[in-house]
Amino acid sequence: MQPISDHELTTLEQKLRSFHDSQPLAACLFEFIFTRTPAQATYLIRQEPDFKVISFQKREQQAKHGHFDLDEASLAIPDEMLWLFFQRGMQLAPFYNYQAIPELSLDEAKYGHFGHYRGINLVQLHSEQLLLFIEFPQGAEMEQADEGDPNFVALFHQFALAIQVLELKKNAFQQNFERDRKEGFLQDEISRQKIFIEHMSKLQKVNIKLSDCPDLDSLYLNAVTSIREELGFDRASLYLIDHATQTMTGTYGTDIRGVTTDEYRANLKLSSLAPVFYEALSQPNENLIVLDDAPLYTLDEIVGKGWNAMLILRDGEHPIGWLAIDNLINKAPLHEYQKKLLNYYGAALAQQLVRRRSETDLIFLNNAISEMSNANSVLDVCHIAVKLARTKMHLDRVAIMLSNHDNTRLSGTYGTDVKGALVDESYYQAERPDTELMRLATTSSKSYCFMDPAPLYQDGKIIGYGWNIVVCLRSQDGIVGYLMADNLLHRRALNSGQKELIRLFGLNVAQMIAKRRIEEQVLALNADLEAKVAKRTFELETLNKKLEALSIEDSLTGLHNRRSFEQTLDNEWHRMQRLAKPLCLIMLDVDYFKQFNDYYGHLSGDACLKDIAEALTQVCHRATDCCTRFGGEEFIVLSPDTNIEQGQAMADKIQQAIAELNIPHQESKADSKVTVSIGIAALIPTTATTKEQLIELADKAMYEAKAAGRNRIIAHPAD
Repeated sequence: MQPISDHELTTLEQKLRSFHDSQPLAACLFEFIFTRTPAQATYLIRQEPDFKVISFQKREQQAKHGHFDLDEASLAIPDEMLWLFFQRGMQLAPFYNYQAIPELSLDEAKYGHFGHYRGINLVQLHSEQLLLFIEFPQGAEMEQADEGDPNFVALFHQFALAIQVLELKKNAFQQNFERDRKEGFLQDEISRQKIFIEHMSKLQKVNIKLSDCPDLDSLYLNAVTSIREELGFDRASLYLIDHATQTMTGTYGTDIRGVTTDEYRANLKLSSLAPVFYEALSQPNENLIVLDDAPLYTLDEIVGKGWNAMLILRDGEHPIGWLAIDNLINKAPLHEYQKKLLNYYGAALAQQLVRRRSETDLIFLNNAISEMSNANSVLDVCHIAVKLARTKMHLDRVAIMLSNHDNTRLSGTYGTDVKGALVDESYYQAERPDTELMRLATTSSKSYCFMDPAPLYQDGKIIGYGWNIVVCLRSQDGIVGYLMADNLLHRRALNSGQKELIRLFGLNVAQMIAKRRIEEQVLALNADLEAKVAKRTFELETLNKKLEALSIEDSLTGLHNRRSFEQTLDNEWHRMQRLAKPLCLIMLDVDYFKQFNDYYGHLSGDACLKDIAEALTQVCHRATDCCTRFGGEEFIVLSPDTNIEQGQAMADKIQQAIAELNIPHQESKADSKVTVSIGIAALIPTTATTKEQLIELADKAMYEAKAAGRNRIIAHPAD
């Protein structure tokens, strides 16, 4: 494309200034493009809530002008690509395509076939933009304009200025007020004063109503509805000022039918205000500005004509917001008494806003700490935090991710899905994303990063665009996680005060997570310690039982040992003495056991004793019977509440059981198998008898049995 000479530029600028309508102005620009380039179509696009084509023309066809959707203009281009041209193309030379946009990486498979579209950004007054969007033939060679040729940029800026001048002329404010006749002024003034007194009474009730609002959102809503319902004005909208970004964000407003609407998604530049309104913000003594015979708007769309008032709300001299009020519906004039009423109302509302903002933030943070303090676990802290952010801070979507010890991986806790429902996201495990937003949040001194516009994600996938804020959750020990929020659902703007509240909330969440983690670690350590103590106690108890068993058991046979026998005898002796019942003692000795050991060996001898012990326990199986290895090859059976006859029967069974063992004994002179000699004694314990006497009687009987030839039973009754 050949450079534009200074003469051509001067001629074109004169031609542009000669037009009195924007339509031939656009047609002139299109003709210039078609004459000097192989363009197939040209589009003049304005960025509104939705992209609108205000003029377009295809080669060899007539230009069309109006307010067209992209489809109506046959422009099949993705919204996100147009958004990039508007937001990122301001500093690029004319005729750039999307590939020239810096710091941008788009999917070539999806967007590659849009490379033949070229853009030229036209900057107008008040920082508004128009995009001249040009479609070239596929494959056509078209380079960006040389940045060394300023005439290209000058021409397009002149066109933008010419468009703006025409619009300003078209929408110029008119100041033709009709004055009441002198004769009716006093009467009207008296009537107005009466109405003013009535409205002041209403205003008092409105102030009470505003002071009773439970939260800021309710205060915003009542501030708008009270203007209409109690004070009698047609329409009102409340905007809050964010000085950090030089923007104004909507809250609630009124549509053309007088119905209250949610305008939270409105986010406009302060510079877009009418100059008289914008200048009034910096004039601390001027709070009510009225434009008569002015265009009336709903958001940024003109809906009629009438008086338009700006009621500025101030914290001292500092503007914090304003009410837009007009007479679109009933077209009633604005009287002096109404202006006074609005000034009173604005002062009262401003006080309520300042007080309620501080109270609401402090109450919310205090209540949040209280609720999170009652959490039972780290996950419970995150669940409460996400729920509070959704319900109390009115954030569209919130999620909390926890970091590992070196902040390289993130694990999900709780969050919100694409519909805003609170969901368990503990399933999510991934590497920490290396995005600009995450990096800035991690390294920023403020511990958060806000980006608008930005891509919005769900499970790692882009699901839309809007503002996105990431708060790095830090404790004394380091980073514990991240709190993330966006405006996917309602597109509400976020002012600097809300950002600061989110930051403070993030600090509280981080402290609660760190505190709960320490508590969980202490509980885990205590539980581990208790488990170890319980295990050690059990081991000690088991060992004590084993030691106790060893102290009362014979290690070879498992029967009671002599110590246990003596203790049992003492106990049973006194028990039978109290009951006046007999106590029987059976003593037995293995016949010729020394010869058995000498012949068969000591291991066989031990086995023999074990078998005899087993036979004793099978015969003497009552719980009170005490079978004892008394020493060497001698055994004793102590049987309470057993007389001499019963003892004789028990001894017979013992002798029979041992005989049935059939243990060979070649060296025995009593039999060819192992036998025993048994002595029995029984008596009723009294103060005149002793335990030793019972043992001696049984021992004497046993030795009599041995003397009589062994393998027999001798009973020795008491004298």
